[in-house]
Amino acid sequence: IQIPLGNGKSIYLRDVATVEDTYKDVRQYSRLNGSPSIGVNILKQSDASTVDVGKMIKKELPKIQKELPPDFEIVLSNDSSKFITDSLNGTLMTIIEGIFTTALILFFFLREWRSMVTVLIAIPTSLISTLMGMYFAGFSFNMMSLMGMALCIGILVDDSIVVLENIHRHRSMGKTALQAALDGRSEVGMAAIAITLSDVVVFAPIAFMGGMVGQYFRQFGLTVVIATLFSLFVSFTLAPMLAHRFYMEEDAETRELKAKARRATIRGWLGIRLQPLFAWFWPFLNSKTGVAMVWYDQALRWSLSNRKKVLALAIAGFILSLTVIPLGLVGFELMPSTDQSTLTVTLEMPIGTPLQKTEAALKQIEDYVKDIPEVKYYQASVGSSGGYASYSSGANKGQVRITLYDKAERKRTVWQVGDEVRKLADSFPYGRVTVSESDSMGGGGTSAIQIEVSGPEYTQLVALAEQVKKMVAETPGAKDVDMNYRLGQPEVQIKVDRQRAGSYGLSVNDIAGALRTALNGSTATVLRTGDKDVDVDVSVEGLDKSKLENLKYLTIATSGGVQVPLSQVAEVTKGSGPTQINRVARQRTITVSGNLGGTNQGAFSREIGLKLSQLQLPPGYSVKQAGETEDMNEIMGDMLSAFALAIALVYMVLAVLYESLVTPLIRMFSLPLGLIGSLIALALTHNTLNLFSMIGVIMMDGLVAKNGTLLIDYTNTLRDRGVALREAVQQAAKTRLRPIIMTSVTMIFGMLPTALALSAGTEVRSGMAVVLIGGLITSTLFTLIVIPVFYTVVDDFGKRRKKRKLEKLRRRAEMMEAQA
Repeated sequence: IQIPLGNGKSIYLRDVATVEDTYKDVRQYSRLNGSPSIGVNILKQSDASTVDVGKMIKKELPKIQKELPPDFEIVLSNDSSKFITDSLNGTLMTIIEGIFTTALILFFFLREWRSMVTVLIAIPTSLISTLMGMYFAGFSFNMMSLMGMALCIGILVDDSIVVLENIHRHRSMGKTALQAALDGRSEVGMAAIAITLSDVVVFAPIAFMGGMVGQYFRQFGLTVVIATLFSLFVSFTLAPMLAHRFYMEEDAETRELKAKARRATIRGWLGIRLQPLFAWFWPFLNSKTGVAMVWYDQALRWSLSNRKKVLALAIAGFILSLTVIPLGLVGFELMPSTDQSTLTVTLEMPIGTPLQKTEAALKQIEDYVKDIPEVKYYQASVGSSGGYASYSSGANKGQVRITLYDKAERKRTVWQVGDEVRKLADSFPYGRVTVSESDSMGGGGTSAIQIEVSGPEYTQLVALAEQVKKMVAETPGAKDVDMNYRLGQPEVQIKVDRQRAGSYGLSVNDIAGALRTALNGSTATVLRTGDKDVDVDVSVEGLDKSKLENLKYLTIATSGGVQVPLSQVAEVTKGSGPTQINRVARQRTITVSGNLGGTNQGAFSREIGLKLSQLQLPPGYSVKQAGETEDMNEIMGDMLSAFALAIALVYMVLAVLYESLVTPLIRMFSLPLGLIGSLIALALTHNTLNLFSMIGVIMMDGLVAKNGTLLIDYTNTLRDRGVALREAVQQAAKTRLRPIIMTSVTMIFGMLPTALALSAGTEVRSGMAVVLIGGLITSTLFTLIVIPVFYTVVDDFGKRRKKRKLEKLRRRAEMMEAQA
């Protein structure tokens, strides 16, 4: 290529430059399990399904592999769709386990296949009907909708169990199958409606809450509402019809022939083998003279004779259970952590560290990680973000993205593996190493600790942030404490003298362009060779960039061809500049961040809050806890509002159904009895009050009170028949003992797979199931004793109040008569 000169002549490019075909300088390194690699991060569109995109990509990978050279391999080192798929499969398995567990419990109590088959038909019918409702509502199969279906297995069968048990009881009285089905269904109709509507008015407000809670739990709440309504419909239609068909009368000869045939089958053989178990269990609970019934009758009689003691013990138990919160046995956090089998190790070297030194230091981290038995893949990336938005690029930074074996294939959790990697971080001599586990929301995760220090002037702000950082680091439970302020990057500052530059015909842009070409090179054009585009970079040869003085003598060509040294038109000095400037609400802000270990977010927030309140802040400066702590406080306020709304709505619904303001009050007494078990269960299982467990507390308001509803409804029925108060209470309690225990046990066992959190992703909803199971246990035990006692107390109070009112009216009438 000929280059024209100012005198009209031209020279060849080869006369003034060396032209060579070479490669760009290496600006990043990437390795997978120690071998050179290229990392490709694939992001889905906002309206696409992660699982569907993952399936399509994995379908195409073998095709791409065939087109690669033999020594190249495609490795799927991190797959977020797998965690979602495993979580969904685990939820579906939980639903199936809940269905069969419920059926077995019912068979165990009623000791006949008819009721079990009825439930096995009723639950899928309700679920299939729920799918229709989900379809019209525009829902999909996701974590929240499936969680709603998993947790409402017990709710779905609740109404059917009450109806079937009552039909079974009427059938044992000698009634025909048709009459028993009609009478059994109608007798508990009001109780079933009350139970169902109580659940509906609890779950519906959850779906329409504002903020993140409403968005997150909308499909969950409405799925449960739809399923609950369909379960009521099934219990009033399908369950009685199946009971009628299964209990149809047969003559003695037919029954004898069927009995002989049964004994020859596997079911008959199994029945004979289980007979000893039934022989113990059946009289214990199901017989009117069984051990459980005798114990319960004695306990109930004693309780009705010692009402003040029983109520005092119940209130004392409730108050004592609340103490687990201030004692720290139950803490607070925004979201429960989930083991997603991934963690990220980030390395930050001193600013200005060359890429090669950072790469060598990161290699030592890789050598340490590869010896951890739980590690399946470790992908290292230096000098680039590697496609992860949460990781800043730079020659002094690198990261190792670690993928562990599946949860079922290893003995240690992701947090235990993370703590082992932190042992290296504590003693790593070359730079700062931090470890973070993926959070429950499915990403790289923000830090659990975030404290924002804001103010107008950076010098004072940095000193204040350092003070806060030290406070956080000294607080028990804090780890990986850091802040997003870094000392300025060393730099060469060139201040152009515009007047001098102008006298030579040079602009600031001319000087900057010449410097850029001399130091880093600049892309002059693109050479197209076939189907490839090759950048043509121009740089100054022989320039020693290691000394500042050499820059001063760098010459810059003017338009007239004169070579002017840089020192003639600019001042060259050393300095530093900020790596980044952060603002929150238009205020300069430094954020102190960190992770938590060995404590919960609520306890840590309270402790660090006390320390921060003692800080002496200059005017114009502020310190506040942000991030998850701020979200947690906001969400807890929303949860308390939803809880109060659920209590009010349940009370109003029951007041309308029973046309009484007192009857719902008796039933509401079941809620504090359930809270006793919920808080104790959280403490025993080391769970916290978080977004999911708080939703469980709200759900419990509708679930635990069903026992009280059954008792109160049948007591009112007996009293309408003219039975005396004490006798009506005792008879209703003993009659409803079996259905109450049956519904509670089926709901507990239906939610047990969720509470155990055995499959991937189930940790997030484990707390909700624990709250419900604990609440159901204590509310069932205490309701059978306390509600009858409270019923008689309220009734006596009403009678006394009515008597005083009549006495007052009588005296007023006597006074009016005397005046007349």
